[in-house]
Amino acid sequence: MALGVLNAGETPPLENKLVLVQPNGQVAWEYNKARPVPGPEATMQVRGDGKLRALDTPYGRLSSIICFDGDFPQLVAQGGTLGADVVLDPSNDWPAIDPWHTQMASFRAIEQGFNLVRQTSQGLSAAFDYQGRRLAAMDHYQTTDYAMVSQVHTRGARTVYSRLTDWFAWMCMAVLALLTLRSLRRRRPDSAVQGRQANCLSHGQCGN
Repeated sequence: MALGVLNAGETPPLENKLVLVQPNGQVAWEYNKARPVPGPEATMQVRGDGKLRALDTPYGRLSSIICFDGDFPQLVAQGGTLGADVVLDPSNDWPAIDPWHTQMASFRAIEQGFNLVRQTSQGLSAAFDYQGRRLAAMDHYQTTDYAMVSQVHTRGARTVYSRLTDWFAWMCMAVLALLTLRSLRRRRPDSAVQGRQANCLSHGQCGN
């Protein structure tokens, strides 16, 4: 359940959270949004601890984030570390960022190897598999039904990113830097030869 809870008399008063209830009625976890949107929401909202939760179920290992959390790769990387198979992402957007915000979130699924279900009011709802393929979609501004049904994989995949985190990206940057330096070093002798040729021509002392 995605909930907005207003606690009268408390500062800040708003909880933006997801509650996962097990079939026996027990609460598995309450996850508070860790990254409130700058502005009024950040002023009003209780900030979560930034730690993703996970639960093994017959439908795979479940975890969750909320909306703007998906814009922070290091936060969402916990889903890969936890071995999540399905990540639920209840969200609320607006016309200016529809459908871009949901499409951006699909990259987190590819990086971390989990299936992503992003149910979005005022925007694009979509389900993606761990390879980023869109399984289903429903745009708030293009329908009056406001319902999306999708068959979602119950198993994800372990990826290079989920195992090495940002080391893979840093390694790619290091290799690029080495290749750039190697390319520059190869060009320097050619420049030196051209300089000697120009010098000998200007003094008329070039041999055959």
